Amino acid sequence: MVEALAASAEAAEVSAAADAVEDGNIMKQEQKDAITTAVEAAKKKTSAHIVTVVNYKSDILLGHTQLWGLVLGIVVSLGCWYYGVVASFPELLIIELLPVVVISLIPGLRHFMLRLLPRRHVHYHAARRAYEEYISLTHNMPVTEPIVFFYISMAERYTHILANHIVRERIPYSAWNIVVQEFTASVKKDGLEIAATAAIGKMADMLAKPFPV
Repeated sequence: MVEALAASAEAAEVSAAADAVEDGNIMKQEQKDAITTAVEAAKKKTSAHIVTVVNYKSDILLGHTQLWGLVLGIVVSLGCWYYGVVASFPELLIIELLPVVVISLIPGLRHFMLRLLPRRHVHYHAARRAYEEYISLTHNMPVTEPIVFFYISMAERYTHILANHIVRERIPYSAWNIVVQEFTASVKKDGLEIAATAAIGKMADMLAKPFPV
């Protein structure tokens, strides 16, 4: 999380989603610093709040990825039983559960299994997490404050922008959709740091006129 502010739960109707894209499990310090600097620079342009969250790790779909391991374990144990390699119950149970444990402990393998899940299913859960983060971070702020919530999940390769009703009255949905599309293209080409700072800068420019400092 770069900045945590607050607002009303009614705020999250306008949203846009698209693939986000950089592999990795840890957000680097230079990336954090660059995004924090971009948020601080945005404060000098507009009185609106740009709440930015970058999520590199996600446990939302951990159970779903473990299911792949269970399926693999069942297939392997059935093969072992059918060909007589292993026949006793304890060994077959261990074979069934071993892939689940391995997937849970190895981030790279878990990330690979995540990619095997249907994209629509992954994005549904990522969008739900974005709304939960929005409400959690913004539930105490007066409803009169303009807020834009910028959520990036590298684990689900997903990004989401939510604007509250104050912002929606001034800036249409289509404008935020353009920001998401530009971010998606940029993060694939230039990486998270450049793409996120550019997106925050663009949002600040869009908010500067209707919500000046």
